[in-house]
Amino acid sequence: MDYSDKIQIHVDALRHYLLAQAEVNDPFISPKDRNERISRDILTVSSARRGMFVKEIPGMNPGFASFLSRFSPVFTIDWNSEFMDEVSMMSRFARPFQIMLNASDENDSRMLSIIPEDEDFLNKADKLARIVATFEKYESEDNGIRVYFDACQYIWDRRESLVRDLLSRSVLHYKGDSATTSDSSPSNVEKVNRILMSAIYDSYPKNIAPADLDGAMVHVIQACDNERRKMLISEYQDYEEFFKAYPYGWSDQLIRKSWETSLKEEIISECDTG
Repeated sequence: MDYSDKIQIHVDALRHYLLAQAEVNDPFISPKDRNERISRDILTVSSARRGMFVKEIPGMNPGFASFLSRFSPVFTIDWNSEFMDEVSMMSRFARPFQIMLNASDENDSRMLSIIPEDEDFLNKADKLARIVATFEKYESEDNGIRVYFDACQYIWDRRESLVRDLLSRSVLHYKGDSATTSDSSPSNVEKVNRILMSAIYDSYPKNIAPADLDGAMVHVIQACDNERRKMLISEYQDYEEFFKAYPYGWSDQLIRKSWETSLKEEIISECDTG
């Protein structure tokens, strides 16, 4: 056994030790730190990984299909921890978890409240956040050598499982209406879709389906009627930011297709793009 193999054995042993420590230790500075870490490290999933949910969640409840296809790169899940000291986190009267649809004004962000059916959900999220925080505490970089314990896959698997459970086994609440996401009966699927689409249109009134390229081009032409705005969106990055923002909130797929069509149809000409 060479020296690098011996080092790996010790690193593996330390990784297992830290996993055990995370079960019993509290690595958080304060309750606020704990809450923020659950939101940031556990419930936030990068857009690169969110494609999984676009495929899997509609299979569990088709009511999510239109919402996720239109909105998957944009929405985030947050934990409204203000309820923590006032009511039980699993109370049906609380709204601890929220799907945030960021509208034009941050103070007017639309929120779909979502209550997990799994009463142990918060404990599972808390445990995983402790693991993340524990590993971060012991990982370090000194003299250019990175000490990394490779818990990444362990964390990803469990965090994706938690987010999947939160979306597929929960009760959605929006504007006094509610629906259970684990119920795949036709009437409930229609209700889930209605609630989700209502939240989208309240937040982004010009949001349209990714397949509706003709509808998208109407909006692009209207935007380009203003010469100054046309110049401002003549580079792809600026175009993308414009149509991801209020009042559009378009998906990556629709933005890309409409951009390519805009160039092909010379709605945005080569001279505009520099």
